[in-house]
Amino acid sequence: MYEIYVHGKPYTECEEYHLKKELIVSGLDNGRGFRNMKDLNDYYLFLDKIYTDMKANGYKTQQELGNNTEDEIGVFISTSGDVIKAEDNMGGSHRFAMARILGIKYIPVIIEGIHNSVFSEYSKNYISNPRSIVKKFIKKLED
Repeated sequence: MYEIYVHGKPYTECEEYHLKKELIVSGLDNGRGFRNMKDLNDYYLFLDKIYTDMKANGYKTQQELGNNTEDEIGVFISTSGDVIKAEDNMGGSHRFAMARILGIKYIPVIIEGIHNSVFSEYSKNYISNPRSIVKKFIKKLED
């Protein structure tokens, strides 16, 4: 995404495109189920539509798009309390990158996991149920 929307490269010249192209030509698993070059090109055109819409209208939730709400971007909370985008198999890597490029400050995510040390720190300070502890942590992130 950065090569396309920050550096202005055509998608057909990007590293990811070439890697996927090589896998398709070799008949290997390309991670997205593309069967041919048309599938690959259509995917990049689809991503461009998402970027254009996000730029004009902001980030839309999966619910607003009529998709499964479980397809929101997955994140983990690290030992230092940083939010880390989950691996690509959790989905949303391109949307996450687009939001960052566009300077969108808040996006909906699914917290897939919180490092035990962070959770323990918050549970010491707040005698409460786990849901309340997570809400307190999120509130801190928003401040």
